[in-house]
Amino acid sequence: MATGQRAFRSRQPENGFVKPILEELDDAQPLPILSSAISGPKAYKEMLMRDLVDKHRLVEDMLHIKGSYFPGLEAMQLATKAPTASDLTNLVEEAQRQHKEEIEKLMDLQAKDHLSRVLDLYQSTDGIVNLPELDEFIGATATSTNPVFDDAMVEYDYYRWAHLKTLSGLMKRREELLAKETSERKLRDAQFPRTIAQWTALDRDTQLRVARFLVADKSTQERMLSQFGWAWKQVEPLKGDYQHNSTFQGDINMRARDADAGDPHRNAS
Repeated sequence: MATGQRAFRSRQPENGFVKPILEELDDAQPLPILSSAISGPKAYKEMLMRDLVDKHRLVEDMLHIKGSYFPGLEAMQLATKAPTASDLTNLVEEAQRQHKEEIEKLMDLQAKDHLSRVLDLYQSTDGIVNLPELDEFIGATATSTNPVFDDAMVEYDYYRWAHLKTLSGLMKRREELLAKETSERKLRDAQFPRTIAQWTALDRDTQLRVARFLVADKSTQERMLSQFGWAWKQVEPLKGDYQHNSTFQGDINMRARDADAGDPHRNAS
């Protein structure tokens, strides 16, 4: 390999893609002159081959960082159930954590790659011959303003773009689910059981809300009517059962009392 040329070192075992590129790059090449434009078929061919090398390195980095993925049984089972806004919040947090780890790994790979490049350049120089142009080239390569760092930034930008695109989709879906869940909760809150059987069939939180309404004074009941969108004619049938059915009245009073006993805010007041 000619003086000043950096050998392409694949991070993975040699394969059919890498070998022809290595053969091309192992041909004798003149020392790159940063200020000259690419001209001629040989220089153009070299540019194309090095572009393939850069793309290959990007894929290698991605496989090294992300690895191969196949979901386990638990992940596949979770994928079959309808997600909630809370599930999407967890996915957003996980995506942010994973992106941070990926960028750290990417920076580590790029730092090692840059160190290898600089060492190759240093070891390829002839200490006997004093070439100012060669010293300038090596010095420029070691600085972050050199175009050699453009590939690293492109790779970083790709990871960042992919992360933001994923994050945008997750957050959009989360907002949609949150709006849907809020609408469903308001609709559910607006329902008031008309019979004891309907009250028994409700979930525990809704049963407690109805119990607190039945044991409350008139002003509190009016406030709850406004808060949950209930109407007086809607609550009258169950209020009648509460007033005339001693067994039901006892169940309601006990439920409200037990809930208040476990509520620190009510105990503090």
